[in-house]
Amino acid sequence: MYAFLQRSRSSTELDALGHLQGSVFVTRRARTYLENKLSNSNYGSSDDITYIVERFDKSTKLVFKDSTEMAFVRFGSARDADPSVNIMSGQLRLRGSEVAAFFEPSIAVMRTAVQEQKAAAHVPVTSVLLVGGFAANDWLFSNLQTSMRALGLRLSRPDGQLGKAVADGAVSYYLDRLVSVRVARTTFGSKVHVQYTPSDPEHRRRFSTVFTDLDGQERVPRGFSAILEKGTRITETTKFSRDRYQTMIHLGTANLRTATMGITAYRGENKNPQWTDVEPEMFDVVCEVVVDLTSLAPTLMPRTGLHGERYYRFDYSVELLFGLTELKAQVCWKENGQEKRSPAKIVYDQGVGRA
Repeated sequence: MYAFLQRSRSSTELDALGHLQGSVFVTRRARTYLENKLSNSNYGSSDDITYIVERFDKSTKLVFKDSTEMAFVRFGSARDADPSVNIMSGQLRLRGSEVAAFFEPSIAVMRTAVQEQKAAAHVPVTSVLLVGGFAANDWLFSNLQTSMRALGLRLSRPDGQLGKAVADGAVSYYLDRLVSVRVARTTFGSKVHVQYTPSDPEHRRRFSTVFTDLDGQERVPRGFSAILEKGTRITETTKFSRDRYQTMIHLGTANLRTATMGITAYRGENKNPQWTDVEPEMFDVVCEVVVDLTSLAPTLMPRTGLHGERYYRFDYSVELLFGLTELKAQVCWKENGQEKRSPAKIVYDQGVGRA
C-alpha cells in the first residue's frame, strides 16, 4: 500500500488527506526571514525583497541540498553590494543552516502526515511516493528518506519532470484507484419515526411526542437510523440499503409526486447514535435523495387504517454508493412480485457542506 505526499490547493500545509503545499510555505518563511534581515540595508524596500524572494523561489530553493554549505541568491549585477547583510556582486549569501530552517517545518508536517496515514491504514503501508515540483529538491528528499527509513518505509519519487501537474494527477489517480478500500470518517444515516415500544425507557421519555400514523401504529419522532457507520470499510461497489415507506390518503399527483430521504451526517463520538435530540448540534442534513413516484400510483392498492379510513402506502428501499467520487443512489421496490429499480436524484442542501 502507498502513502502519498503531494502538492495541494489547501490553504494550510496539511489538509485532511495529508497532502502538502510545503513549497509555498518554504518561500513564505524565507520572505519573513529576509524582511527582518534586510530591513535596515540598502535592499530593504518591499520591491527589492519581493524580487530577491522570487529569485530564491525559482533557483536557490530548488537546488539547495546541503545545510553545511553556503547558499546563494543571485538577484543583481556586480555593482549590487552590502557587506553588512552578506550581499556581494549581486548575490545574497545565506548559511546552509538558515535555508534548512525554512524547510524544516514543512518536512516535519510531512513526517506527521505519513505517520498518521500509516497508523490509520487497515493494511500495511510499505512505500511513500513524493510527487509534485517540490519533490525535485534533494534536501527535502534526503531528509524524508531518512525519516521514512526509520518508520520502515521506502520513499520514492518519479524521474524527470516532477512538476507537471497533468502527470502528477494521472499517477495519483491511477494509484489511488488501486486502493480499492476506504474507511468512512463520518456516520451517515437518516432521521426516522420509530415504532413506539412502551417497555423502552427512551420511548417512554419521549411519550409526549408520540403520534399515530395512518396505518394506526404509534411512532416516536426524532429517531436516527445509521446507514454507514464511522470506521466502516467501503469499496466503490459496496451498497448500503435502507428500507423506507410513505403513506398518503390520496393518490393525486400533488400527493404522490416524489418521496424524499434526507441523508444526515452525525459528527459526534457516540458509536451508536439513535436520537437526533441528543447532541442535536452534531447532526446535519448533507443532501436529500429524491425518488420520482409519479409512475407508481397505478400499482398501489388501498389499505384500511385503524379507524376505517382508506390510505395508500408505498414501500421501497434506497441503495447508496459512498465509495465513488460522488454519492450515488437508486430506489428499489416490488411491482407485481418483480423487483424494480430506478436511479434517484441527489439534491445537496445549499449552504450545507458536502460530507
